[in-house]
Amino acid sequence: MLRNNTPVPKLWRLVGVGVSTFALLLTFGAQPALAKKKHLPAQMHHCGDTITQSFRLLNDLTCTNSDGLDITGSKIRIDLGGHRITGDASPGSAGLRLAGPLKVSKKVSVTNGTITDFDLGVVLGDVRQATISHLTVTGGTTGIAAFGPGTGKHKIIANTITRTAGPAISTFFIGRVQVSGNTIAAGAVGMRIEASTRVSVVKNHVASTSGDGIDVVGSASTLVESNHVEGAEGTGIDVDQRPPDPPGTPDAVPSVATKVSKNLVRASGADGIAVAHSPRTTLGANAAVGSELDGIDVSSSDGSVLDGNTASGNFVAGIHLAADAVGASLVANHANNNGANGIEAAAGSRPVIERNTTNENGFLNGIETNDNFGIAAPDGRAAKRRKNSANGNDVLNDFQQCNNSDLCTALASPESHPAALITCNSSITGDTTVANPAQCLSGNAITVTASDATIGFGNERIRGGAGFPSAALLVNGSGTSVTIKGGVFADSGIGIAVDQTTGTTISGAVAVNDSVTGMQLTRDTQTTVTKSSVLGPSGAGITIGGSGDAVQSSFAAAATNVGIGIFGTGTQDKIEHNIAIGNANGLGIRSGASTFSNHATIASNRSSANSNDGIFLIDSSDNALTANNVVGNGCSPALGSCNFTGAGEGISLAGDFVGSSTGASSSNTLTSNVVTANMGDGVGIWALGGANALDKNTITANAGDGAHAHEHSADDSFTSNAFSQNGYEGLQVEDGDLPAPLVAHNRADYNGFLNGSDGVGLGLDAPPDVDATGNSAGFNDDPNDCSPITIC
Repeated sequence: MLRNNTPVPKLWRLVGVGVSTFALLLTFGAQPALAKKKHLPAQMHHCGDTITQSFRLLNDLTCTNSDGLDITGSKIRIDLGGHRITGDASPGSAGLRLAGPLKVSKKVSVTNGTITDFDLGVVLGDVRQATISHLTVTGGTTGIAAFGPGTGKHKIIANTITRTAGPAISTFFIGRVQVSGNTIAAGAVGMRIEASTRVSVVKNHVASTSGDGIDVVGSASTLVESNHVEGAEGTGIDVDQRPPDPPGTPDAVPSVATKVSKNLVRASGADGIAVAHSPRTTLGANAAVGSELDGIDVSSSDGSVLDGNTASGNFVAGIHLAADAVGASLVANHANNNGANGIEAAAGSRPVIERNTTNENGFLNGIETNDNFGIAAPDGRAAKRRKNSANGNDVLNDFQQCNNSDLCTALASPESHPAALITCNSSITGDTTVANPAQCLSGNAITVTASDATIGFGNERIRGGAGFPSAALLVNGSGTSVTIKGGVFADSGIGIAVDQTTGTTISGAVAVNDSVTGMQLTRDTQTTVTKSSVLGPSGAGITIGGSGDAVQSSFAAAATNVGIGIFGTGTQDKIEHNIAIGNANGLGIRSGASTFSNHATIASNRSSANSNDGIFLIDSSDNALTANNVVGNGCSPALGSCNFTGAGEGISLAGDFVGSSTGASSSNTLTSNVVTANMGDGVGIWALGGANALDKNTITANAGDGAHAHEHSADDSFTSNAFSQNGYEGLQVEDGDLPAPLVAHNRADYNGFLNGSDGVGLGLDAPPDVDATGNSAGFNDDPNDCSPITIC
């Protein structure tokens, strides 16, 4: 929530309605196997039929002013055989209605079909122990609804639910419901657990909701665990009371004993996780990243426990406790790189605060106020041992990183190097511990020309000249093996510049609000940037122009060009284990004029919520992209928040000018990446590329094609990939030059539904001469599934 009238810039507003704002969705590995078809009698049915026995459906149904099927039997199995049941959105209509009498209808399972455009996709009413699995439900008000009275013992497992006007999954006045492994996208609310008891919501994927991702309302003993909630326009996970019913009655019903654990919540339009009017809520090991308000917000909820959570890159506070959230316990949480305070507890809340880490907070909102703390808790209490750490936060007094000094241990003792008081435009030639800040109006603030030296900046803030090429810190000359530790380098043309050196290491540094580039590595070799942050540069975050350089375990946000990029003719560079969020582009490689070969590695990074591409390669070959998570990139120009002109792809392989006769990206390998919920194609291979290999990637729920190889991209190979739930084709390969692409052992399911039109989405779409074997496809929006059919 906002406090002190702090403006929150909307560097990424990713969510809205439908494909034009489709955002963040992650995929957890393999789905459970579909129900076996054998032993079920095959039958044809009509709209509104009452079902009392097991069967396998043999036909599609198109229903007007009626339910699809009403199921009243007991101990029966229904396999919809992959068929579609379509309604006309008549009020109160249901695609599948499982209903009483309560003592008769039980142990019913339904699987393997598509329910489209009913008011209620699936209704679980007076029935016990129903299992609903592997259905695709689209349109209507509610996807799957389970309501009481009493105990349901239902299982809602591995369904795909999109474009609902209300909750995709809803429980009301019911108990013991298991909701797991479902995929939810582009609806109003992901899940609403209301007035229910002992509902478990586990390992679901919720993306691009125009409201909240998961709501727990007036319920008891709810478990919300290991879900991925991304791109909710409202709150990612919201735990709150149920208003008085009927209105005007005196008491609301709180949610009690809720456990929220191990969830990943990213790029929420409000708070990442919010708890209100819900005593004894436990929040453990969650990650709230990139929310437009607080990462975690707790109010009107006594006795809450926050243990082991991570809140990073949120635009206001990492963790906020309101004054009426009394007696909370905050232990071993990490609140880093947030726009305001890391941990903020209002006076009166009196929380226990122990063993938390709060670094580099106060910069992300683009306004350097010098009054944001690592921990701001005037009446916070340390428990047995305080052991909180707070470093590099945006406070003028570097020795007061917490506004309650009892909470924070003293800053680490200076290293055993000479302490130095530096002046503007000074030079460092040996081991040094910098003991004061510097604010310089022109030129380089500090130049390092040492060899085999360690320079420690602690929490000191260094400012150089604002215009290029002035740097707050320049490591320059023929020196070797220089280590830079800590420091905040701000408001300069370049935060840190490394030029013509070998073996430089930059560790734990922060570059913020620089006018051109946060960190620039040029004509160097074997420079390593690790555990550092670049926030809000006017150009690029970190740029690599040398050979053998590495950027590892670092954070890049709000750059107006690219978060971390390799530019020029260097080779053997590495970008590994980083987070790039809210930039124009996340990660990228662009070769120099004299070579198209980088031989770089981009591995195990998260690139999400960037307004254009998640990862781009331009005129760049022989690179390896491995095990990256590329999620929710791109935006719609209609939102007015795009730094570039349009959609944005997850991974883009292109020449210098797309569609021209010059430049290409070829012979790159993309292996085991997760590419999901991007505004354009998941992977786009543009003209004149060739011999690129995609192997074992999971490409899911992108608004365009899963992967698209454009005309004259020859000799590419696509093997053992999973293409599912993409807006158009799972894989589209256009006619190109010989040799023809290889398309083998891929799986393509449920593609073609997210674009709002029917009959246009194939699983695999390739020219007739493609080299194909071992592919499979099913349940795509085009009844042929593949073109040519022989490919599958």
